[in-house]
Amino acid sequence: VGTEEEIGRGRQHMKDYERSTASKLHDKKTMVMRLGKMKQRMIDHKKLNVEFTIMKNDDQEPYLGDIIGNTVTESERFDEKVEMMEGVGRPWHSLKLGYYGKAIIANTKMLSKVLFRSQVNPVSEQMRKKVKEEIKQFMWGYKKQGVAWTKMMLPVAEGGVGLRDSKHAASFFEIFGFDR
Repeated sequence: VGTEEEIGRGRQHMKDYERSTASKLHDKKTMVMRLGKMKQRMIDHKKLNVEFTIMKNDDQEPYLGDIIGNTVTESERFDEKVEMMEGVGRPWHSLKLGYYGKAIIANTKMLSKVLFRSQVNPVSEQMRKKVKEEIKQFMWGYKKQGVAWTKMMLPVAEGGVGLRDSKHAASFFEIFGFDR
């Protein structure tokens, strides 16, 4: 949406939709985030002719499991999730799992912490390395030992430990650049 008038027209279309479907958009719960050229313009409710909440340029808002806002950094989006990966992996160390068991935990419980955000936000090379290191630390502990990373990434049928779950983590591995 480019102008206040377009926002107002869009709201009028939504009112038409509400009348025909008995749906209701709650204006006071609806937020407008200014993007592009609109970031520099001041918008008020009178110009919009609607009671939407207007986000300030430095506001951040949780939205569908992510954070939106003009100033949200990659670190704010991912650091907490990477820490959660470590928290998920920690209790499993006391069970002395083998590499196959660890691969299952990494594929399902750990990677799920960052998967969604990695699919809807750009991921830098630095963040890719951070996530990869978290997985490596879980798999090996603090020392590299045992199975090489390249072997871990191979399917079990090819002599690996299956650290790639095609149903749940394939897109994660593509996004995070986990090469074999």
